[in-house]
Amino acid sequence: MAGVIALVYFASGTVFFTQKIRLFAIVSSFILYMALHIAAASALLTGLLLACLLSTFVILLILKRPVTRKLFFTFPCPAGY
Repeated sequence: MAGVIALVYFASGTVFFTQKIRLFAIVSSFILYMALHIAAASALLTGLLLACLLSTFVILLILKRPVTRKLFFTFPCPAGY
């Protein structure tokens, strides 16, 4: 189970964020695999790790989304300028 979650994390992170396979993505996937393997004894700890991972992933997707609307503020100019 931990291997599948780490593989999904690696694939989705590569597709959504970098579009390239980089060393830090491989290392972070391996660290996630080890953390989930260690936490596998406790279902609560595994659930907390997955919830934290999912919320972080969603927040990063929201932050990466480009801003399409820009607000421009103008000040009224007095006549003659």
